[in-house]
Amino acid sequence: MFSKASHPSPSLASLSAHIDLLELLDDLSLSKTTRFDVATTVLKPIEKGLFTQDFVAPAEPAPSRALLCPAGIHFDDQYVGEGKTISKEPYYLVNTDRAVGTRLAGDIARRQRAEGKIQPVELKYTGAAGQSFMAFAVSEMKVSLEGDANDYVCKGLSGAHVSIFPPREAEANGVFQAKDSVIIGNTCLYGATSGKFFAAGQSGDRFGVRNSGVQAVIEGAGDHCCEYMTNGVVLVLGPTGINVGSGMTGGVAYLYDPSVNDDMIASRRE
Repeated sequence: MFSKASHPSPSLASLSAHIDLLELLDDLSLSKTTRFDVATTVLKPIEKGLFTQDFVAPAEPAPSRALLCPAGIHFDDQYVGEGKTISKEPYYLVNTDRAVGTRLAGDIARRQRAEGKIQPVELKYTGAAGQSFMAFAVSEMKVSLEGDANDYVCKGLSGAHVSIFPPREAEANGVFQAKDSVIIGNTCLYGATSGKFFAAGQSGDRFGVRNSGVQAVIEGAGDHCCEYMTNGVVLVLGPTGINVGSGMTGGVAYLYDPSVNDDMIASRRE
C-alpha cells in the first residue's frame, strides 16, 4: 500500500504531458475520426520543456470588432435625431460576434430614454451571427439579418422588430429552399417579453421558451417549441418536433400539423 507522504494525490498539473498514462482503444472506431492519426498527433513523444510553463491569461481582453453596428454607429455619436430613422449600410458578421445589438439596446434604454430621446434606429446585417443575436433588443430597434444566427436569438427581446432571412442569391438557383433549412439555433426568444420576430427558415429546439408577449413567425421548429409560454403569438408554418407546448399556460400557437401535447394545451385541427 502506498502512503500519502511518499505518493501525494495527483493533480491535473502533475498529469500534464504524461502520455504514458494513455492507451489507444483498438475497438473504438468512429466515422468522424477515421482520418485522425492518434499515434502521431497525440501519442507522439513530448518535447522537452513542453507544458512546463503555466498559461497566463492576457491582462487585457482581445480587441472587439468595431461596435458590431452598421457603418460605424458609436455609442458616443448623436445617432438620436429629430424624428428621423437612421439606417446604415449592412454590417458583416461572423459567428464569433456574440450578443450583437445588446450593448446598443442597453445604451438606448439607459441613456437615450433618460434624456427623453426616443428615436428609431434601423440596423442591417449580413453573414453568420454568433450566440445571443439581438438579445434584449428594445422597441427603438428595427433589425434585419441576411444570413443565419446561432443559439439564443432575441433572448429577452424587449420590443424590437427582428427579421432573419437567407442570402438572396441562395434561392436564386432554385435548389436551396429556405423553408426546409435551419436558419437559427436553439432556445431562441427565450424569456422574450415583447416585439416581433420573423425567420425565413427553421429553428432548433426550444423555440419560444417562456415567450411572454412576442409575435413570431417561423418556417419550422425542433423539439419543445413554445415550452412554458405564457403570452404572445407563435406561428409555425412547417414541421415541429416533440413536446410542443409543454408547460404552456398562455398565448396562442398556430402550428401546421403538429404533434400536440393534448394534456397541456387545447388543440384544433381544420
